Amino acid sequence: MSGAGKHDVAVIGGGIAGLATALNLQARGRQVVLLDPLGFGQGCSWGSGGLINPDAHLPVAMPGMIRNVPRWLLDPLAPLAVRPADAFKSIPFLARWLIASRPAAVREGVTALRALHRNTLTEYRFLLGDLYARHVHEKGGLTLLPGEVPSAAEVLAAQLRTELGIVAQELGRDEIERLVPGIAEFARRGLYFATNAHTPDPADLCAALGQRFLVQRGTLVKAKVDRIMPGTDGCTLYYQDTALGASHVVIAAGARSPALLKTLRVSIPLVAERGYHLQLVGPSIDLKLPIIYRAGGFALTPMRNGLRLGGTVEIADADAPPNHARADALWGRVARLFPGMQAEEKSTWMGSRPALPDSVPAVGVLNRVPRVSLIAGHGHDGMIGGPASGRLLAELICGETPHVDPRPYRPERFGWSTVLWQAWQPSR
Repeated sequence: MSGAGKHDVAVIGGGIAGLATALNLQARGRQVVLLDPLGFGQGCSWGSGGLINPDAHLPVAMPGMIRNVPRWLLDPLAPLAVRPADAFKSIPFLARWLIASRPAAVREGVTALRALHRNTLTEYRFLLGDLYARHVHEKGGLTLLPGEVPSAAEVLAAQLRTELGIVAQELGRDEIERLVPGIAEFARRGLYFATNAHTPDPADLCAALGQRFLVQRGTLVKAKVDRIMPGTDGCTLYYQDTALGASHVVIAAGARSPALLKTLRVSIPLVAERGYHLQLVGPSIDLKLPIIYRAGGFALTPMRNGLRLGGTVEIADADAPPNHARADALWGRVARLFPGMQAEEKSTWMGSRPALPDSVPAVGVLNRVPRVSLIAGHGHDGMIGGPASGRLLAELICGETPHVDPRPYRPERFGWSTVLWQAWQPSR
């Protein structure tokens, strides 16, 4: 086996979280080598829905979701589904998920998410420099609300927005129609978030960050790391027939992170939250801003080459064959939202997003292996939370005072004693 020398910091993973960490480490004078078999942003970040929403704060697990579990198990095309072959081994994750849906746990989660997300545009300005305007479009965003009367979950979400200082303009039918001409008559209530943004090409954004990383004397190794061996003064990474040494290692491998943690005898309840998108080329509608349609389980985002419908959550093994019927089903939902919509071309994609039960990412140095750090678990909010998470991890590695309280993101926070304590606490 050949050797590849000793490096300062090795970052495993070239998605938005890994790139943000690498660039923040470089800004602090660290020499970084980044390892990814596909290169920059070619995994889950490539297929992202492109939302960059400072006001995003709601976890997937919300009060009342336990009533939906039977339907998820029975309907493979539901907006949120569990693949039958993976149902049994998903039980521990789903149990933690239900615990995280309790009001007290939700309040803790939204506070942690808000702390990471609120300054995401500032973080992107730092990462992109004079390329910011090309890659981030500050057009605001529309969230459609179902029915005529607010649900209990909607009332809770409104309370949380007030507590967190998030401003949203309530829209009626006429205002929605003016903002999005041609939308279906049933779209009668909505929220407009003026400070939300999106990227018109997530892959191009990651490529720009990767190029900046290389210009700043970063090194890219296109390889899949198989194993991490900790030592007294660093770690050794093994890939192909090569051993690479590093004083510190960052695991930013998305849904593949648990396999690397396993080599270190570290375990967290991270699963592959598989998401699908449907790309529409030459659509018949001209959309100016993103739309989130939670009842339909998707977001619709204007891209440089058309529109992207991103969404659905499928709990399944990362290597299981994709169920492209889930992506195809998105067409029926968007056609209902925009009657008569047409597109010249359609293409589908599936990616495995790294998800944790509380939707709060794991960011920090591992207690068990202090030469290794983890940044993973952003779920479908990677493009939103990745930049601030990368800054936080770089601050922790370099011994700086972190810009947010790091405790809610501890990788080891999922011990069963903690989970049982949360379950025992009375709801509030």
